[in-house]
Amino acid sequence: MNTNSIRFKALVKLGLHLKKFNILDSKYLDLKNCIQKAIDHNPWFTKENILYVFENWAFNLEEKNIEKWLNSYNLNIKKPKTIALVLAGNIPMVGFHDLICVWLSGHRALIKCASKDELLLPYMTAFLEKESKLSSFTYTNRPLAKFDAVIATGSNNSANYFEYYFGNYPNIIRKNRN
Repeated sequence: MNTNSIRFKALVKLGLHLKKFNILDSKYLDLKNCIQKAIDHNPWFTKENILYVFENWAFNLEEKNIEKWLNSYNLNIKKPKTIALVLAGNIPMVGFHDLICVWLSGHRALIKCASKDELLLPYMTAFLEKESKLSSFTYTNRPLAKFDAVIATGSNNSANYFEYYFGNYPNIIRKNRN
Protein backbone atom coordinates (compact mmCIF):
# COMPACT_ATOMS: atom_id res chain seq x y z
CA MET A 1 0.00 0.00 0.00
CA ASN A 2 1.49 3.37 -0.97
CA THR A 3 1.69 6.29 1.42
CA ASN A 4 -0.99 8.23 -0.49
CA SER A 5 -3.57 5.53 0.17
CA ILE A 6 -2.39 5.20 3.78
CA ARG A 7 -2.87 8.95 4.28
CA PHE A 8 -6.24 8.82 2.54
CA LYS A 9 -7.47 6.00 4.80
CA ALA A 10 -6.23 7.79 7.92
CA LEU A 11 -8.19 10.92 6.93
CA VAL A 12 -11.34 8.88 6.38
CA LYS A 13 -10.88 7.34 9.86
CA LEU A 14 -10.44 10.80 11.37
CA GLY A 15 -13.66 11.89 9.67
CA LEU A 16 -15.49 8.91 11.16
CA HIS A 17 -13.95 9.62 14.55
CA LEU A 18 -15.26 13.19 14.45
CA LYS A 19 -18.64 12.08 13.11
CA LYS A 20 -19.13 9.53 15.89
CA PHE A 21 -17.78 11.80 18.62
CA ASN A 22 -20.01 11.79 21.66
CA ILE A 23 -19.08 13.83 24.71
CA LEU A 24 -20.74 11.23 26.95
CA ASP A 25 -18.82 8.25 25.51
CA SER A 26 -15.77 7.36 27.63
CA LYS A 27 -13.76 6.26 24.56
CA TYR A 28 -13.65 9.94 23.56
CA LEU A 29 -12.33 11.13 26.92
CA ASP A 30 -9.07 12.46 25.41
CA LEU A 31 -10.91 14.50 22.81
CA LYS A 32 -13.43 15.73 25.38
CA ASN A 33 -10.56 16.89 27.62
CA CYS A 34 -8.86 18.52 24.64
CA ILE A 35 -12.05 20.45 23.83
CA GLN A 36 -12.41 21.64 27.43
CA LYS A 37 -8.78 22.78 27.56
CA ALA A 38 -9.22 24.62 24.24
CA ILE A 39 -12.30 26.41 25.60
CA ASP A 40 -10.47 27.32 28.82
CA HIS A 41 -7.46 28.54 26.83
CA ASN A 42 -9.36 30.65 24.29
CA PRO A 43 -12.48 32.54 25.40
CA TRP A 44 -13.56 32.90 21.74
CA PHE A 45 -13.96 29.13 21.44
CA THR A 46 -17.22 27.59 22.63
CA LYS A 47 -18.26 23.95 22.80
CA GLU A 48 -20.91 24.61 20.13
CA ASN A 49 -18.36 26.32 17.91
CA ILE A 50 -15.90 23.43 18.20
CA LEU A 51 -18.59 20.78 17.63
CA TYR A 52 -19.71 22.70 14.54
CA VAL A 53 -16.13 22.57 13.20
CA PHE A 54 -16.02 18.82 13.92
CA GLU A 55 -19.33 18.29 12.12
CA ASN A 56 -18.05 20.10 9.03
CA TRP A 57 -14.74 18.25 8.99
CA ALA A 58 -16.55 14.93 9.51
CA PHE A 59 -18.53 15.67 6.34
CA ASN A 60 -15.50 16.87 4.36
CA LEU A 61 -13.48 13.82 5.38
CA GLU A 62 -16.03 11.34 4.08
CA GLU A 63 -14.40 9.03 1.54
CA LYS A 64 -16.42 10.30 -1.45
CA ASN A 65 -15.68 13.94 -0.60
CA ILE A 66 -11.94 13.38 -0.23
CA GLU A 67 -11.87 11.46 -3.53
CA LYS A 68 -13.76 14.24 -5.30
CA TRP A 69 -11.35 16.82 -3.88
CA LEU A 70 -8.16 14.91 -4.73
CA ASN A 71 -9.12 13.68 -8.22
CA SER A 72 -7.76 16.81 -9.90
CA TYR A 73 -4.32 16.60 -8.25
CA ASN A 74 -1.19 14.61 -8.96
CA LEU A 75 0.19 13.70 -5.55
CA ASN A 76 3.25 11.71 -6.59
CA ILE A 77 5.91 13.72 -4.79
CA LYS A 78 9.41 12.40 -5.39
CA LYS A 79 11.30 14.61 -2.95
CA PRO A 80 9.29 15.66 0.11
CA LYS A 81 9.87 19.16 1.39
CA THR A 82 9.35 20.76 4.78
CA ILE A 83 6.56 23.31 4.66
CA ALA A 84 6.38 25.79 7.53
CA LEU A 85 2.84 26.62 8.59
CA VAL A 86 2.12 29.73 10.65
CA LEU A 87 -1.48 29.27 11.71
CA ALA A 88 -4.12 31.72 12.90
CA GLY A 89 -6.09 31.05 16.07
CA ASN A 90 -9.29 33.02 15.69
CA ILE A 91 -11.44 29.99 14.77
CA PRO A 92 -11.00 26.46 16.12
CA MET A 93 -8.80 24.40 13.77
CA VAL A 94 -8.67 27.20 11.19
CA GLY A 95 -5.32 25.90 9.94
CA PHE A 96 -6.39 22.27 9.59
CA HIS A 97 -6.96 22.56 5.84
CA ASP A 98 -3.37 23.74 5.34
CA LEU A 99 -2.14 20.86 7.50
CA ILE A 100 -3.93 18.18 5.54
CA CYS A 101 -2.96 19.71 2.19
CA VAL A 102 0.71 19.53 3.15
CA TRP A 103 0.27 16.03 4.57
CA LEU A 104 -1.70 14.61 1.65
CA SER A 105 0.82 15.98 -0.81
CA GLY A 106 3.52 13.91 0.91
CA HIS A 107 5.41 16.79 2.48
CA ARG A 108 6.36 17.38 6.11
CA ALA A 109 4.72 20.16 8.13
CA LEU A 110 6.64 22.39 10.53
CA ILE A 111 3.80 23.96 12.48
CA LYS A 112 3.64 27.11 14.53
CA CYS A 113 0.16 27.28 16.01
CA ALA A 114 -1.38 30.49 17.24
CA SER A 115 -1.08 30.63 21.01
CA LYS A 116 -4.89 30.60 21.22
CA ASP A 117 -5.32 27.40 19.19
CA GLU A 118 -2.54 25.03 20.13
CA LEU A 119 -4.58 22.12 21.46
CA LEU A 120 -7.07 20.81 18.89
CA LEU A 121 -4.70 20.60 15.92
CA PRO A 122 -2.09 18.47 17.71
CA TYR A 123 -4.88 16.07 18.68
CA MET A 124 -5.90 15.75 15.02
CA THR A 125 -2.37 15.29 13.72
CA ALA A 126 -1.55 12.76 16.45
CA PHE A 127 -4.63 10.80 15.34
CA LEU A 128 -3.45 10.88 11.71
CA GLU A 129 0.07 9.81 12.62
CA LYS A 130 -1.21 6.96 14.79
CA GLU A 131 -3.57 5.71 12.08
CA SER A 132 -1.07 6.03 9.24
CA LYS A 133 2.11 5.20 11.19
CA LEU A 134 3.70 8.11 9.29
CA SER A 135 5.45 10.89 11.19
CA SER A 136 4.95 14.11 9.25
CA PHE A 137 4.12 16.84 11.76
CA THR A 138 6.48 18.86 13.95
CA TYR A 139 5.20 21.58 16.27
CA THR A 140 7.33 24.45 17.48
CA ASN A 141 6.92 27.65 19.43
CA ARG A 142 10.41 28.85 18.46
CA PRO A 143 11.39 30.92 15.43
CA LEU A 144 10.98 28.81 12.29
CA ALA A 145 14.11 27.37 10.72
CA LYS A 146 15.08 24.67 8.21
CA PHE A 147 12.06 24.72 5.91
CA ASP A 148 11.60 24.89 2.14
CA ALA A 149 8.40 26.93 1.80
CA VAL A 150 5.85 28.61 4.04
CA ILE A 151 2.13 29.18 4.37
CA ALA A 152 1.36 31.95 6.88
CA THR A 153 -2.01 33.30 7.96
CA GLY A 154 -2.69 36.34 10.13
CA SER A 155 -3.80 39.93 10.30
CA ASN A 156 -2.77 42.62 7.84
CA ASN A 157 -0.06 43.69 10.30
CA SER A 158 1.17 40.11 10.62
CA ALA A 159 1.21 39.76 6.85
CA ASN A 160 3.65 42.68 6.58
CA TYR A 161 5.96 40.88 9.00
CA PHE A 162 5.47 37.57 7.17
CA GLU A 163 6.31 39.15 3.81
CA TYR A 164 9.52 40.58 5.27
CA TYR A 165 10.51 37.45 7.18
CA PHE A 166 9.51 34.86 4.54
CA GLY A 167 10.06 36.89 1.37
CA ASN A 168 13.02 34.75 0.26
CA TYR A 169 11.03 31.51 0.40
CA PRO A 170 8.22 30.23 -1.80
CA ASN A 171 5.20 31.36 0.19
CA ILE A 172 1.50 31.84 0.55
CA ILE A 173 0.69 34.71 2.89
CA ARG A 174 -2.90 35.37 3.89
CA LYS A 175 -4.17 38.63 5.36
CA ASN A 176 -7.42 39.68 7.03
CA ARG A 177 -10.55 38.47 5.32
CA ASN A 178 -13.61 40.52 6.15
